Amino acid sequence: MPARNQGACGSCVLFGTTTTLSLNYCKAAEGAGQSFETTPVFSAQGIMSCGTRTPMEQYGSTQMYSNGCDGGLEGPIFAWLRDVGVALTSCNPVVTNSGAGVDHFDAQGDPAAYPACRTTCVDGTPIRKFKTASFPTGMTACRDRKSVV
Repeated sequence: MPARNQGACGSCVLFGTTTTLSLNYCKAAEGAGQSFETTPVFSAQGIMSCGTRTPMEQYGSTQMYSNGCDGGLEGPIFAWLRDVGVALTSCNPVVTNSGAGVDHFDAQGDPAAYPACRTTCVDGTPIRKFKTASFPTGMTACRDRKSVV
């Protein structure tokens, strides 16, 4: 699993939650009979860009799924992963508020300044979103510790 850089942004909950999901996805999939040679690296960018603009209305709340650079709690982030899903980092890489291609977010700021919520991968292909509710279950480990972004 590559090191992830939150820069001056208080986004540890986003990186921690997506990293937890990445590390457990391969174990669960292999336990259900699917073969994975690498661990997928899920992107925090979609939650940063989209979750800060999407209220949790289905739960009767006006709270957003994500607080972006202002921290937050794991519960709403896991709800996002279950309800909306998450893309691979190669599809939706972490960028700065200005949209420059770097590996960390800018400092805290107005969520309206975050990059737009992507509708396609950076290469123009459709986004494949992984949802926690659709993940297989199991306890075996990935064959190796290489990661695919």
